[in-house]
Amino acid sequence: MKMPNKTRGNIMGRMGRKPQVRFYASRNGYHCTLNGKLHKLGDGPDDSPNGERYLAAVKAYSELMATGNIEIAGNSNSVATICNAYLSHVEGSKRASTYKLRVMALRPFVEECGSLRVSQVKPFHLEAVISKMRHPRKVKGYHKLMTWSDGTIRIFVVSVKAAFAWGLEQGLLEKVPMLKAVKSPMSKTKARDRIITNEDHEVILAKLMTKRTQNLRRLVVALENSGARPGELINSTGGDWNEELGAIVYYGDDSRREDEFAHKTSGKGKDRTIRFTGEALNMVRTLVATKKPKDLLFPTTAGTSYGKNLYHRFREEIGRASCRERV
Repeated sequence: MKMPNKTRGNIMGRMGRKPQVRFYASRNGYHCTLNGKLHKLGDGPDDSPNGERYLAAVKAYSELMATGNIEIAGNSNSVATICNAYLSHVEGSKRASTYKLRVMALRPFVEECGSLRVSQVKPFHLEAVISKMRHPRKVKGYHKLMTWSDGTIRIFVVSVKAAFAWGLEQGLLEKVPMLKAVKSPMSKTKARDRIITNEDHEVILAKLMTKRTQNLRRLVVALENSGARPGELINSTGGDWNEELGAIVYYGDDSRREDEFAHKTSGKGKDRTIRFTGEALNMVRTLVATKKPKDLLFPTTAGTSYGKNLYHRFREEIGRASCRERV
């Protein structure tokens, strides 16, 4: 039965119009309306239908539509939608370094599988990404060919699982069987073959007896007699010392000031107490007595933090012979 044109028009109206990106000359840019709200998609003069600004606005519109339906789409959400929402969460609640790490790990996954629905993702898709990234490739800004190591792959797998697990916790996703199916490479640590003996320790300290290396020697002594992580010591200040406990104390996020160091479990509200024994206890007390609250306890000779240079500085000073492998 052929229905009147007017009726057919009403049905099409109820089904909804195709997504549209509109150029507003008065606003000099592309906009769209979603849920009764006007959203800006891009600036500049109209260059539709094939211009760079128009295509970027269309992409922004697609992302906006996906995000707008995230709460009701469940496992029909795209991989890109969930990963972007997760990264927004990380950016607002974690350290900047954690956010950067997650972005770098998830970018290849989104590039390869971003358009897939979460329900469509299989272990095969992650394996395909890993296989591709294991092959040497050129990366913009780097002269050498880049490839993923087992450690990078572990970070990648952990990041993907973290994004989906977050979606589950937020009630945005239903059960994701892939979380248990995907396995990351086992750690190939040789910790048992790299045990530092008392003799090794004495050799190391002997190599750090010069005036130029005395700061590094203090750090080695403190590490040996506290069990602290290197990052916890190189970020410690005079204000972190608790004389009553004879320890450095880092507080959880619920009681930590913004200018204080955030230790590994601070996000869980846990305090971290680092106690010293032997030579280190007296050494740290002497250091604290000469420091102001904001002064680093274990700085470089220049008075700055070792940061990421600690490993290289350590190897530079003691040489590989002092850290020989035990076989």
